[in-house]
Amino acid sequence: MILQALVKEYESLAEQGKVSQPGWCQAKVSYEINLYADGRIKQIICLKKEKEIGKKKVLIPKTMKVPQMVTRSSGIAANFLCDTSSYLLGVDDKGKPERTKACFEASREKHLEILKDTPGEAAAAVRAFFDTWNSPSAVEHPALQPYLSEIYKGGNLIFYYNNKPAANDSDIAAAW
Repeated sequence: MILQALVKEYESLAEQGKVSQPGWCQAKVSYEINLYADGRIKQIICLKKEKEIGKKKVLIPKTMKVPQMVTRSSGIAANFLCDTSSYLLGVDDKGKPERTKACFEASREKHLEILKDTPGEAAAAVRAFFDTWNSPSAVEHPALQPYLSEIYKGGNLIFYYNNKPAANDSDIAAAW
């Protein structure tokens, strides 16, 4: 009886987003990459909110439920649906273009593998993004231009489709 009550309490907290479900975690996300159905970027939206800390106002990333992220200390290890610009867009200002290209390719492979048989428009949009995205010319993309310098400073980006996180799509969540 006590175990059943604990399970019910855990499930209630998970529904409210107060604890992570297995395979999921909470992450700080700075920008959304909103996709069209054909995988093109519709827009980039800043998810940071202004918060007063002491006498200063700072922008704080939004905390969101995302697929469990890998721990990186070195090497290349892509996350699913939520990662840095090196992995999701193939752009950064670190001066190591070969590494940035390898990061994007690792992310591309991971997304296409996980989503290869996943039905639904959101999964198709993410697949199409990775099938068509040209990372060498990404810095010229009009949706990225206003945010590029901020994106270079770091922080996570997340895919959105139809103004909802792709991770919230039931078909994508089941594939994960």
